[in-house]
Amino acid sequence: MLSYLRNYLIENNLDAIFITNLSNVRYLTTFRGSNGQVLITREKNYFLTDFRYKIYAEQKIDKELFEVVIYNEYYKTLERLFSSYKRIGIEGQSTSINSYNKLKETFKNVEFVVINDVIESLRAIKRVDEIERIKKACEIAEKLFNIILNFIKPEIMRELDLALEIDYIAKKYLGAERMAFETIVLTSYRSAMPHGRPSNQIILNNAPLLIDFGVVYDGYCCDITRTLWIGNDVDDKFIEIYDIVKEAVKIVEENTKIGMKNKDVDLLAREFLRSFGYDDNYFGHALGHSIGIDVHEIPAFSQRANEWILKGYEVFTVEPGIYIENNFGVRIEDTVYLDREKNKIVVLSNITKELIKI
Repeated sequence: MLSYLRNYLIENNLDAIFITNLSNVRYLTTFRGSNGQVLITREKNYFLTDFRYKIYAEQKIDKELFEVVIYNEYYKTLERLFSSYKRIGIEGQSTSINSYNKLKETFKNVEFVVINDVIESLRAIKRVDEIERIKKACEIAEKLFNIILNFIKPEIMRELDLALEIDYIAKKYLGAERMAFETIVLTSYRSAMPHGRPSNQIILNNAPLLIDFGVVYDGYCCDITRTLWIGNDVDDKFIEIYDIVKEAVKIVEENTKIGMKNKDVDLLAREFLRSFGYDDNYFGHALGHSIGIDVHEIPAFSQRANEWILKGYEVFTVEPGIYIENNFGVRIEDTVYLDREKNKIVVLSNITKELIKI
């Protein structure tokens, strides 16, 4: 990673790269605090943080790779470190306009060059240890899902109640570091909102229930969705749409290969859904997104995403859906990775995709 970045400096005529995105800092150093920066130069690397993390940094940061700098005054410390550099790359996507202007005002002799997705592109290809962490997160999610099936009480429990139970059990009993995002629980017609938030709405009987959740294990996320049917009176239209969505997941997971473009992976599901009349008015979001330290990473799998050619060891979600406004929605989502040796998708959890009725 560091050798790649050093070569990037040389190839792009940069003296240094200043990294402030905490997920990128975490990727390079394992640091998990709320304030840390990394400066990569052609000669050496620096890790910067404040007094709060002095002991933590001294214990956790690899001194052979980084010189640890503890500061009290941020810009004075940068002035010392930046003094001999003329061109410094900064992360455009995580640098605010105010911060950018402050850097330019403070360091008038330095040219700040905006760079995007340099480290994020490294993060897109997962190491074996990263895949193992995500797999462990999926295993926790699988246990969690099987447990919470016994907690669902239609006509009594609110969406919020079930969401809180999911979060509590994950962290209290199953070893989740935290939830990867706000847990989504949506009943009946509310399941047609792809990213609706759980509310005081009572979970209804004889209606769908969409549950979208993810946990973090050792810094890495997973993301899983299942749509259940609550009650005995199963709607025929719901079964029809559920089977279409389930088949779309299968098509993607069986046909995604190294060398494909991310947009073409999206098209595998999108064209299948269109063949049944469910165009972008019914499936308006991306097929999926890469996942790792952050729940949304590059590449995305959509028609609007920047092009990415699959190389293997990408970890991402497969989450087609059909949403009928004021009626119901169905989404089925797996976290998967593209195995480079086998050139096939491996699903990282064993949660059934058959329709669950409660």
